[in-house]
Amino acid sequence: MHNTPCSVPFFGQALAEVLKNIKYWVELEGKLRIVVATSTQQELKNQKLPEHIIVEANQPLGKRVILRGARNNQQRLKAARYPESQMDEAILPLLLCVASGQAKIYAGDYILTCQPGDFVFIPPNVPKADYISHAINDRPETICKVLYFYPGRLFGKGLESWVAHSEGKNVYTKPEYGVGLLYNHFTAELFAQIAHEVSNDPQSEVSYLLMQSLIAFMLKEINDGNIVIPELRKLDIVPEQNHDPIQYALTYLESNIGKTLTIEKMSRLTTLSPTVFKQLFKEKTGVPFYRYLTDLRLELAKKILSDSDMKIHEIAGIIGLSPSRFNRNFNEKYFCSPSAFRKKVRK
Repeated sequence: MHNTPCSVPFFGQALAEVLKNIKYWVELEGKLRIVVATSTQQELKNQKLPEHIIVEANQPLGKRVILRGARNNQQRLKAARYPESQMDEAILPLLLCVASGQAKIYAGDYILTCQPGDFVFIPPNVPKADYISHAINDRPETICKVLYFYPGRLFGKGLESWVAHSEGKNVYTKPEYGVGLLYNHFTAELFAQIAHEVSNDPQSEVSYLLMQSLIAFMLKEINDGNIVIPELRKLDIVPEQNHDPIQYALTYLESNIGKTLTIEKMSRLTTLSPTVFKQLFKEKTGVPFYRYLTDLRLELAKKILSDSDMKIHEIAGIIGLSPSRFNRNFNEKYFCSPSAFRKKVRK
């Protein structure tokens, strides 16, 4: 049973607007204009593509490195890495659609130039770029928006979706552009059915009807307020390093809240010694690193508790804490358990 919020969060409104735009293109065509990505341009030639899509060669993939061993939550979703070309093989499928502007989509050893309403389905283990989409050229005034659908760590339980806003080669994913997570089994099942159907017959009427259903259902879920705040997931976007290492660290923390985050790791990322990092961090934020991190996680947890029916242990995993640590920290800061807080805000 879902709570009924007073209004749709602003990031949900932005996501809904992009979904409506894609709904327009889908219904205008009466079919899906879709490309199923392959590992090589040669394989892609076996597929009948929409006539307007341009395919051009990209740099060779280079050496394939299999990812094994203890890794963070995002890396566990990746099977292999191509360091030379900065491409990854994911273990889960990804679906994207150009919502506005013209976009270059990087997959395999080629680049697809796509128009609004074009879908690209990237099956598991097909190499894709760190930043999959860019505007068609480097001019900053050239803008495009691409909407992504991805099961992520909610595989089988929900679906994450976000808008990549590209200005030339700069890619941004911000709440105001539209991001969110729908924690709903039916959404996950719809996406799984689309992935299965598209893999077998991308141009089928069933693929088209399933996509229509997914868009309609997502719009309903957003309108009902059943969308989780965007900060709870890293969207495969790493903040750019700049002249301020602590500002970089703050951005990184917000984007990677579910990871194991330590002073040692952050000092390496910012190329500072642990001692200097701790000192500069406290000077900028006014509090020690671990206190800031805990407060950041608990603020996020409060929003999820208020906006969703997600279970306590699931929220703990999302914010990077064990269930017992989550309960203890929450009690220490807010003088009540997470469950009690949820009951209070629901009243």
